[in-house]
Amino acid sequence: MIKLARQNEMFLHAAIQKELLFGKMPEELLGYHIRSYTAASQIVDGDFYTLTQLGDNVFEILSGDVMGKGMTAALVGAGVKNAYREAIADLLIRGVAGVLPQPDEIINEVSVRVADKLIELGVFVTLTLVRFDQVSKQMTWVNAGHTPTLLVHKDSGVCEELLGDNLPLGVIEDEVYRQYQTPLAPQDVVCIYSDGLTEAENTAQQQFGSDRVHALLTKLSIAPQASLDGVLEGIKGELETFVDGASMKDDTTVILVQTASC
Repeated sequence: MIKLARQNEMFLHAAIQKELLFGKMPEELLGYHIRSYTAASQIVDGDFYTLTQLGDNVFEILSGDVMGKGMTAALVGAGVKNAYREAIADLLIRGVAGVLPQPDEIINEVSVRVADKLIELGVFVTLTLVRFDQVSKQMTWVNAGHTPTLLVHKDSGVCEELLGDNLPLGVIEDEVYRQYQTPLAPQDVVCIYSDGLTEAENTAQQQFGSDRVHALLTKLSIAPQASLDGVLEGIKGELETFVDGASMKDDTTVILVQTASC
Protein backbone atom coordinates (compact mmCIF):
# COMPACT_ATOMS: atom_id res chain seq x y z
CA MET A 1 0.00 0.00 0.00
CA ILE A 2 2.81 2.40 0.91
CA LYS A 3 4.54 1.71 -2.41
CA LEU A 4 1.31 2.29 -4.35
CA ALA A 5 0.63 5.53 -2.45
CA ARG A 6 4.16 6.71 -3.25
CA GLN A 7 3.67 5.89 -6.94
CA ASN A 8 0.37 7.80 -6.99
CA GLU A 9 2.04 10.76 -5.27
CA MET A 10 4.84 10.85 -7.85
CA PHE A 11 2.27 10.65 -10.67
CA LEU A 12 0.40 13.60 -9.17
CA HIS A 13 3.66 15.56 -8.83
CA ALA A 14 4.52 14.94 -12.48
CA ALA A 15 1.04 15.99 -13.62
CA ILE A 16 1.21 19.23 -11.61
CA GLN A 17 4.61 20.12 -13.03
CA LYS A 18 3.56 19.35 -16.59
CA GLU A 19 0.19 21.11 -16.54
CA LEU A 20 0.67 24.01 -14.11
CA LEU A 21 4.36 24.86 -14.15
CA PHE A 22 5.70 23.99 -17.58
CA GLY A 23 3.75 23.19 -20.71
CA LYS A 24 4.96 22.43 -24.20
CA MET A 25 7.39 24.74 -26.00
CA PRO A 26 7.23 25.12 -29.79
CA GLU A 27 10.44 24.06 -31.52
CA GLU A 28 10.28 26.72 -34.25
CA LEU A 29 8.74 30.18 -33.95
CA LEU A 30 9.16 33.42 -35.94
CA GLY A 31 12.54 32.47 -37.35
CA TYR A 32 13.92 31.14 -34.06
CA HIS A 33 14.78 27.58 -33.05
CA ILE A 34 13.66 26.66 -29.52
CA ARG A 35 14.47 23.67 -27.34
CA SER A 36 13.69 23.01 -23.68
CA TYR A 37 14.57 20.41 -21.09
CA THR A 38 13.42 19.80 -17.54
CA ALA A 39 14.70 17.12 -15.18
CA ALA A 40 12.49 16.80 -12.12
CA SER A 41 13.85 16.15 -8.65
CA GLN A 42 12.26 13.66 -6.28
CA ILE A 43 9.61 16.13 -5.10
CA VAL A 44 7.65 19.00 -6.60
CA ASP A 45 9.82 22.10 -6.84
CA GLY A 46 9.15 25.68 -7.83
CA ASP A 47 10.61 25.87 -11.35
CA PHE A 48 8.18 27.16 -13.98
CA TYR A 49 8.18 28.68 -17.45
CA THR A 50 5.86 29.76 -20.22
CA LEU A 51 6.16 31.12 -23.76
CA THR A 52 3.81 33.84 -25.03
CA GLN A 53 3.49 35.01 -28.64
CA LEU A 54 2.56 38.69 -28.59
CA GLY A 55 2.28 39.38 -32.32
CA ASP A 56 3.46 38.41 -35.77
CA ASN A 57 7.09 39.20 -34.92
CA VAL A 58 7.37 39.07 -31.13
CA PHE A 59 7.38 36.38 -28.46
CA GLU A 60 8.73 36.17 -24.93
CA ILE A 61 9.71 33.53 -22.41
CA LEU A 62 9.05 33.84 -18.70
CA SER A 63 11.04 31.52 -16.46
CA GLY A 64 11.12 31.46 -12.68
CA ASP A 65 11.90 29.59 -9.50
CA VAL A 66 10.02 29.74 -6.20
CA MET A 67 12.00 29.58 -2.98
CA GLY A 68 11.28 26.26 -1.31
CA LYS A 69 9.85 22.96 -2.41
CA GLY A 70 6.65 20.96 -2.26
CA MET A 71 3.07 21.75 -3.16
CA THR A 72 3.27 25.29 -1.77
CA ALA A 73 6.12 26.18 -4.13
CA ALA A 74 4.25 24.63 -7.06
CA LEU A 75 1.06 26.55 -6.31
CA VAL A 76 2.97 29.82 -5.89
CA GLY A 77 4.68 29.24 -9.24
CA ALA A 78 1.35 28.58 -10.91
CA GLY A 79 -0.06 31.72 -9.29
CA VAL A 80 2.78 33.89 -10.59
CA LYS A 81 2.29 32.50 -14.09
CA ASN A 82 -1.38 33.41 -13.88
CA ALA A 83 -0.55 36.91 -12.60
CA TYR A 84 1.80 37.34 -15.57
CA ARG A 85 -0.96 36.47 -18.04
CA GLU A 86 -3.41 38.79 -16.29
CA ALA A 87 -0.84 41.59 -16.27
CA ILE A 88 -0.37 41.36 -20.05
CA ALA A 89 -4.13 41.37 -20.65
CA ASP A 90 -4.75 44.36 -18.40
CA LEU A 91 -1.83 46.37 -19.81
CA LEU A 92 -3.08 45.75 -23.35
CA ILE A 93 -6.54 46.97 -22.36
CA ARG A 94 -5.21 50.08 -20.63
CA GLY A 95 -2.54 50.87 -23.22
CA VAL A 96 -2.50 52.37 -26.70
CA ALA A 97 -4.04 50.15 -29.37
CA GLY A 98 -1.39 48.28 -31.33
CA VAL A 99 1.40 49.05 -28.82
CA LEU A 100 2.74 46.15 -26.77
CA PRO A 101 3.54 46.67 -23.09
CA GLN A 102 7.28 46.50 -22.44
CA PRO A 103 8.79 43.65 -20.39
CA ASP A 104 9.59 45.98 -17.48
CA GLU A 105 5.98 47.20 -17.43
CA ILE A 106 4.78 43.60 -17.29
CA ILE A 107 7.07 42.53 -14.45
CA ASN A 108 6.31 45.68 -12.45
CA GLU A 109 2.59 44.96 -12.91
CA VAL A 110 3.13 41.36 -11.76
CA SER A 111 4.98 42.67 -8.71
CA VAL A 112 2.07 44.97 -7.83
CA ARG A 113 -0.24 41.97 -7.96
CA VAL A 114 1.79 39.44 -5.97
CA ALA A 115 4.62 41.03 -3.96
CA ASP A 116 2.57 41.74 -0.81
CA LYS A 117 1.07 38.25 -0.88
CA LEU A 118 4.50 36.64 -1.28
CA ILE A 119 5.82 38.68 1.65
CA GLU A 120 2.90 37.52 3.79
CA LEU A 121 3.68 33.90 2.86
CA GLY A 122 7.38 34.38 3.55
CA VAL A 123 8.48 33.24 0.09
CA PHE A 124 10.12 34.93 -2.84
CA VAL A 125 10.27 34.16 -6.56
CA THR A 126 13.18 34.70 -8.94
CA LEU A 127 12.16 35.55 -12.50
CA THR A 128 13.58 36.31 -15.89
CA LEU A 129 11.51 37.59 -18.81
CA VAL A 130 13.16 37.60 -22.23
CA ARG A 131 11.44 39.08 -25.28
CA PHE A 132 12.55 38.29 -28.84
CA ASP A 133 11.74 40.70 -31.67
CA GLN A 134 12.23 39.41 -35.20
CA VAL A 135 12.03 42.90 -36.73
CA SER A 136 14.51 44.73 -34.49
CA LYS A 137 16.75 41.64 -34.19
CA GLN A 138 17.23 42.11 -30.47
CA MET A 139 16.20 40.70 -27.14
CA THR A 140 14.77 42.75 -24.29
CA TRP A 141 15.08 41.27 -20.83
CA VAL A 142 14.26 41.77 -17.17
CA ASN A 143 15.99 39.74 -14.48
CA ALA A 144 14.46 39.61 -11.00
CA GLY A 145 17.12 37.82 -8.98
CA HIS A 146 17.15 34.82 -11.32
CA THR A 147 20.17 33.00 -12.70
CA PRO A 148 21.79 35.02 -15.51
CA THR A 149 20.66 34.49 -19.07
CA LEU A 150 23.60 33.44 -21.24
CA LEU A 151 24.15 34.68 -24.78
CA VAL A 152 26.75 32.99 -26.98
CA HIS A 153 27.74 35.17 -29.93
CA LYS A 154 28.33 32.87 -32.88
CA ASP A 155 30.71 35.24 -34.70
CA SER A 156 33.05 35.93 -31.76
CA GLY A 157 32.55 32.85 -29.61
CA VAL A 158 32.03 35.08 -26.56
CA CYS A 159 29.58 33.94 -23.86
CA GLU A 160 27.89 37.02 -22.41
CA GLU A 161 26.20 36.91 -18.99
CA LEU A 162 22.99 38.97 -18.77
CA LEU A 163 22.09 39.52 -15.14
CA GLY A 164 20.85 42.91 -13.96
CA ASP A 165 20.58 43.98 -10.33
CA ASN A 166 16.91 43.63 -9.38
CA LEU A 167 15.68 41.70 -6.36
CA PRO A 168 13.33 38.69 -6.62
CA LEU A 169 9.59 39.21 -6.39
CA GLY A 170 8.40 39.22 -2.80
CA VAL A 171 11.48 40.70 -1.14
CA ILE A 172 10.22 44.28 -0.99
CA GLU A 173 6.94 45.72 -2.27
CA ASP A 174 8.32 48.82 -3.99
CA GLU A 175 11.09 47.26 -6.08
CA VAL A 176 11.20 48.88 -9.54
CA TYR A 177 12.16 46.41 -12.24
CA ARG A 178 14.32 47.55 -15.16
CA GLN A 179 14.76 46.15 -18.62
CA TYR A 180 17.80 45.94 -20.89
CA GLN A 181 18.27 45.37 -24.61
CA THR A 182 20.85 43.30 -26.41
CA PRO A 183 21.24 42.86 -30.19
CA LEU A 184 21.15 39.38 -31.69
CA ALA A 185 23.05 38.18 -34.73
CA PRO A 186 22.43 35.09 -36.88
CA GLN A 187 22.98 31.76 -35.08
CA ASP A 188 23.48 33.35 -31.65
CA VAL A 189 22.34 31.05 -28.83
CA VAL A 190 20.43 32.25 -25.77
CA CYS A 191 20.30 29.99 -22.70
CA ILE A 192 17.79 30.47 -19.87
CA TYR A 193 18.33 28.04 -16.99
CA SER A 194 17.49 27.42 -13.34
CA ASP A 195 19.98 27.02 -10.51
CA GLY A 196 19.20 23.31 -10.49
CA LEU A 197 21.69 23.08 -13.37
CA THR A 198 24.62 24.88 -11.74
CA GLU A 199 23.95 23.44 -8.28
CA ALA A 200 23.58 19.80 -9.39
CA GLU A 201 25.95 17.69 -7.30
CA ASN A 202 27.88 14.50 -7.97
CA THR A 203 28.52 11.74 -5.47
CA ALA A 204 31.45 13.75 -4.04
CA GLN A 205 29.06 16.68 -3.40
CA GLN A 206 30.81 18.85 -5.99
CA GLN A 207 28.57 21.22 -7.94
CA PHE A 208 28.29 21.37 -11.71
CA GLY A 209 28.95 25.10 -11.45
CA SER A 210 28.48 28.18 -13.62
CA ASP A 211 31.99 28.06 -15.12
CA ARG A 212 31.32 24.59 -16.49
CA VAL A 213 27.97 25.71 -17.93
CA HIS A 214 29.55 28.74 -19.64
CA ALA A 215 32.40 26.74 -21.16
CA LEU A 216 30.18 23.87 -22.27
CA LEU A 217 27.52 26.10 -23.82
CA THR A 218 30.16 28.09 -25.70
CA LYS A 219 31.97 25.02 -27.01
CA LEU A 220 28.77 23.36 -28.21
CA SER A 221 27.27 26.53 -29.72
CA ILE A 222 30.26 27.58 -31.84
CA ALA A 223 31.24 24.09 -33.00
CA PRO A 224 31.20 23.56 -36.79
CA GLN A 225 27.76 22.44 -37.97
CA ALA A 226 26.38 23.03 -34.47
CA SER A 227 22.65 22.47 -34.07
CA LEU A 228 20.41 23.43 -31.17
CA ASP A 229 19.51 19.76 -30.69
CA GLY A 230 23.22 19.00 -30.41
CA VAL A 231 23.74 21.79 -27.88
CA LEU A 232 20.90 20.56 -25.68
CA GLU A 233 21.92 16.91 -25.90
CA GLY A 234 25.49 17.89 -25.08
CA ILE A 235 24.42 19.72 -21.94
CA LYS A 236 22.17 16.85 -20.84
CA GLY A 237 24.89 14.27 -21.49
CA GLU A 238 27.57 16.24 -19.63
CA LEU A 239 25.23 16.76 -16.67
CA GLU A 240 24.28 13.08 -16.47
CA THR A 241 27.94 12.04 -16.64
CA PHE A 242 28.88 14.55 -13.94
CA VAL A 243 26.21 13.61 -11.38
CA ASP A 244 26.96 9.91 -12.03
CA GLY A 245 23.74 8.61 -10.52
CA ALA A 246 23.52 11.05 -7.61
CA SER A 247 19.96 12.10 -6.82
CA MET A 248 18.86 15.52 -8.06
CA LYS A 249 17.99 17.85 -5.17
CA ASP A 250 16.30 20.48 -7.32
CA ASP A 251 14.51 20.70 -10.66
CA THR A 252 16.80 21.46 -13.59
CA THR A 253 15.42 23.64 -16.37
CA VAL A 254 17.24 24.61 -19.58
CA ILE A 255 15.65 26.65 -22.39
CA LEU A 256 17.64 27.36 -25.55
CA VAL A 257 16.74 29.86 -28.27
CA GLN A 258 18.80 30.25 -31.44
CA THR A 259 18.39 32.93 -34.08
CA ALA A 260 18.10 31.74 -37.68
CA SER A 261 21.17 31.63 -39.92
CA CYS A 262 20.00 34.64 -41.94
